[in-house]
Amino acid sequence: MNALVLALSALLAVASAAPSWGHGVVLAAPVAHGAVLTPAVHGAVVAGPVAHGAVVAGPVAHGAVVAGPVAHGAAVIGPHAPGAAVIGPVEGPSAIIGPRAGPSAVVGPVNHGAAVVGPVNHGAALVGPVNHGAVLTPAIAAPSVIAAPAIGTYTNAVLLEDGELMDWVMVVIGKLKNS
Repeated sequence: MNALVLALSALLAVASAAPSWGHGVVLAAPVAHGAVLTPAVHGAVVAGPVAHGAVVAGPVAHGAVVAGPVAHGAAVIGPHAPGAAVIGPVEGPSAIIGPRAGPSAVVGPVNHGAAVVGPVNHGAALVGPVNHGAVLTPAIAAPSVIAAPAIGTYTNAVLLEDGELMDWVMVVIGKLKNS
């Protein structure tokens, strides 16, 4: 426990000295095993309990969040703008990977590799419960949502502005909502 406190203190000391961070960047404990914020501005947050490689990696702006309980590789990786988030309970390598704009989110409970992979614009979201490798990639536009319960694999999903779904390779069990 003392080692964890010392590690967090050192990480917070480095964070407070980082000139590229500003405007309310927060790293809230308990956070363990490689939590990272860099560079991040305008309210980027890693909030615990978060463990095993939670990451907000920049450039990230305007409210990027990894909020726990989150475990095992949850990530918000930039460039991102306006409200990208990984919000728990999330387990496995859940991710929002840029470029990204709008309030993109992976919201739990999510397990085993849920991901929103960019480019994604205008409110793309993966909302739990979602299990076993649910994925949105490579491009989603308009307010697109995969809303659970969803079990299976989503790959190569492209939702056009008019709501037409293209390139839907596999859906085992689940549904797509265009809100």
